[in-house]
Amino acid sequence: MSLSTIPTSRFTHRRRVRGLVALVLLVACASGCTSQVDDLQVTPTTTLSRPTAIPATAGPTETQAPGSPLRGSVSIWAAWEAHHVAALSDLVERFRLQHPRVQVRLSYYRPAELEQEFRNAAAAGGGPTILLAPSSWGPALLRDGLIVDIEPRLLPEQRAAIPELIWSQVSSAGAMVGLPVRLRGVVLYRNHSLAAQPAASLGDLLTQAAAASTRHAAEPVFDLGFEFSGAQLTACGGTLLRAGGGIGFDQQSGECWLNLLARFRQAGRPVFNSNADRATFLAGHSPWLIDTTDALPEIVQALGAENVSIDAWPQIEDDGLQLSGTIWTDNAFFGVGAPLADLEASWALASLLIGPEGQARLAQDDGRWFLPVLPTVRPLTPLAAQAQEVLFSATAMPLASNLSLYVVPLERAVVQVVAQAADPSAALRRATELIRNELTQSPPGG
Repeated sequence: MSLSTIPTSRFTHRRRVRGLVALVLLVACASGCTSQVDDLQVTPTTTLSRPTAIPATAGPTETQAPGSPLRGSVSIWAAWEAHHVAALSDLVERFRLQHPRVQVRLSYYRPAELEQEFRNAAAAGGGPTILLAPSSWGPALLRDGLIVDIEPRLLPEQRAAIPELIWSQVSSAGAMVGLPVRLRGVVLYRNHSLAAQPAASLGDLLTQAAAASTRHAAEPVFDLGFEFSGAQLTACGGTLLRAGGGIGFDQQSGECWLNLLARFRQAGRPVFNSNADRATFLAGHSPWLIDTTDALPEIVQALGAENVSIDAWPQIEDDGLQLSGTIWTDNAFFGVGAPLADLEASWALASLLIGPEGQARLAQDDGRWFLPVLPTVRPLTPLAAQAQEVLFSATAMPLASNLSLYVVPLERAVVQVVAQAADPSAALRRATELIRNELTQSPPGG
């Protein structure tokens, strides 16, 4: 299991590759934009300096601003769905009206190809000035010197507008590796026809799921892969990684975690990074589904938005501790080695994307499942708004370039305990010993 697939394993198994075809290049270059690079050359750096040009504002951009000081070229690479790219291209056109001397190119890559294409281009001294990609890519891209630290450029008002939980997805190894643009994560879906009200507790959820199994002669399925199971360490007083790296839980909290996950055996069949749970939910055989927000379009198409809710996570017992989902983001990463004018223009465009105007436009795309990172910008559909609200109190996906050293042994322990009824204490000891042995050969952080 490679590092790049660990935090996005659910995507690898669950996402259908959608054909975005030629839409991207058409909308990006409708006004004659090119990929021509500005003549100004600077020494490549791993830190994005303080801005010398005024960032894009959140005000109206319908009129041209010929006096804008920005110039240069911006190249954006993305692998978003077609409707999200259409909204992005609209913002690009607004930006070009405000800064007419800036040339912008927007290019689409298939999700499975984007990272390697970026690495290949960066190694050859090229690549985009802005890469829109999952937050999990940040640590390794920074370690390999392919993106810049934007901490010196971040404005206080930009930092204050977005919750600290979201900033965790661009903070790695003491650097700020990008700007968070889009919210994503794991949530708890409920089918109204099988469960009229949210579960009062984990016990209630499991009881109702077991009852649905009897009624439909179809066993509910719960996916306990890392994206969901890792977040439950917080309910047991632990976390996957300490600040700066290293195991973030002790034997007691780790055993509590494994025993908590084993409870799901009472109500259904456990699976790991599979499509089986979604298929069962879409067939109307399970009241609840633990899945990513990427599943929203398919769920709504199958069941109807009026028949589905995204619930707050239930309490485990009467002690107030709750289950949790995991949160991550799509980030704007900034490639190294671009001319200063290009970096200035790229920062201004990225600032537009994370500002109120940009976030509102992205949330209004045709699919309407874009989840803004700004709490002041609410999605238009009630279901998307529920998802956003739940994710703002979720557990952050850990960022570390060596995350697989933790995930692989711990997920194996979960499989042993939940699916094979192994002893939690022994399974946890084996997992933590393996992690510690691996960490002796690898830096603890990322």
